[in-house]
Amino acid sequence: MRHGMETDVKRPAATAVALAARPSSVNMYRLGALGLNFGLWTLIVVIVRAL
Repeated sequence: MRHGMETDVKRPAATAVALAARPSSVNMYRLGALGLNFGLWTLIVVIVRAL
């Protein structure tokens, strides 16, 4: 049981290090994708409220 919990704790830390090690261009891509996603959801909400 404890061994399984240790792997769960270490896994997010490893992914965080991998994300931090990536270049800033990937971060800009992620920000752009997040903005596009937010814009699409806003558009959907506006259309639904207009109906």
